[in-house]
Amino acid sequence: REAFMVYRHFLYLNMIGTEVPMFSSNDGQLSKDDFYGKKTVLHFWVNGCLNCRLDKPLLNRIKTDFDDSKHQFISASLDSVLTGHEEFNFDHYLVDKSNSRLFNVNGYPFTLIIDEKAIITHVFGGHHKNKYFYIREALSF
Repeated sequence: REAFMVYRHFLYLNMIGTEVPMFSSNDGQLSKDDFYGKKTVLHFWVNGCLNCRLDKPLLNRIKTDFDDSKHQFISASLDSVLTGHEEFNFDHYLVDKSNSRLFNVNGYPFTLIIDEKAIITHVFGGHHKNKYFYIREALSF
């Protein structure tokens, strides 16, 4: 388990400073081109995940704190049917595992901060009680 955690941490660090990979949502409505021009919170989750449900209120709070003209908030659900998103105040898309793997998603929840040039600047794997403050700080730069 410890070796896996070190490997996962390396994957996350390795992503920082890289451009968003070519991908699309299942319906084709979301693609790499949508990440240019605004800072983005991209949040991968699944409905049956307890930690994903714990993240929803803090992510809604972050969205409320930031101006939508400069930021966008995207939820990428790996469920086969979009459910459980009603209390989650992001734009919602379904993605399959092959698209999530492009972002090295290997657990949920998984949150990325992407800058206006579609460069990944921060990666947050899992749920943490201080995640709100970490993401807020990352969006403030």
